[in-house]
Amino acid sequence: MVGASGAVRAQSAEPAACPSPTEVQGFLTCADVDAAKKEGAVVLYAPAGQEQQLAVLNEFNKLFPDIRVQSIWAQTGALFAKVEQEVKTDNTLVDVLVLSDPTLLQTMQKNDILSPYVSPSLQDIADVNVQSKPKGYWTSWGLVATTLVYNTDTIGENPPKTWKDLIGDKRFAGRKASLKNATSGLQFAQWATLVDLYGRDFWVEGVAGLNPIAFDSFTQQFDRLVGGADMMAINGQISGAMQYIEKGAPLEILYPEDGVPATLEGVGVVRTAPHPQAARLLVDYLLSKKGQEVIVEKMQYFSPRKDVAAPPAARAPENVKFLVPDWDAMADRRKTFEADWRKVLGQ
Repeated sequence: MVGASGAVRAQSAEPAACPSPTEVQGFLTCADVDAAKKEGAVVLYAPAGQEQQLAVLNEFNKLFPDIRVQSIWAQTGALFAKVEQEVKTDNTLVDVLVLSDPTLLQTMQKNDILSPYVSPSLQDIADVNVQSKPKGYWTSWGLVATTLVYNTDTIGENPPKTWKDLIGDKRFAGRKASLKNATSGLQFAQWATLVDLYGRDFWVEGVAGLNPIAFDSFTQQFDRLVGGADMMAINGQISGAMQYIEKGAPLEILYPEDGVPATLEGVGVVRTAPHPQAARLLVDYLLSKKGQEVIVEKMQYFSPRKDVAAPPAARAPENVKFLVPDWDAMADRRKTFEADWRKVLGQ
């Protein structure tokens, strides 16, 4: 897996790994399993699709029926604010937190909201770009990737093979290609990684020349693509495209030779978690090979583990070249992104 350098540079000390993890239900854990069962519950806050999220948690619950799993779903910004308020008022309800914006995870790490916990599964996740620095505060439970997606009934032959192949291709000009609005974290990541490859002119001159249209959700993009209103989704969320393909939609997912931009959803234990041992046990499961295979199946994410295959419906090459932004620098780049996006969309 290939990405930009850096995930976070907190001043925290390197958390210690437990010397002798225990194997339980097919994965390793440093949690006190008996204590976790006595706690009897674990609460997860996450922005992933609620139905898919519950499907993953149900599999954990089958392994540990004594631990009642509760889940709160909301957008990342709302979850960030909710957890900050809970900790501030000494009324923490959440045990395990997932956010899709690593800059917010960095903030929580620096503010001592996340607990240092080095899961045994981290020995199988080598990519430093998908976890905190130091490791153990948060780690990606899945990569959300975006690429070029087209309708095989409308595009004809000779689809683009690289991102630069888009530029000047008149088939996609005149509001026939779609992007996401500036509020999309995945769009922010795609902008940054392709700027790092080709410079800002790729967007503000090249893509802008296609006069693209932008939407808030992949549902809007792919509905138009399937209906023939558009010919290309430039920011085509792969997990969303797979959902359409599995239902018979004539969509094709391209994997450009120059790489596939991706963001990540990071999972960590909250420092003031009411059920700390159950929280550690859940995180260990989610990052284990066993848990990651469930996440790939139920959520159709790409795993940060090299021993877990891509979702079958993705039809991805064996070694996908993921482009993960340098999240250390992303907060400072947002204003530039938003200015570029107004130019790209002709606003």
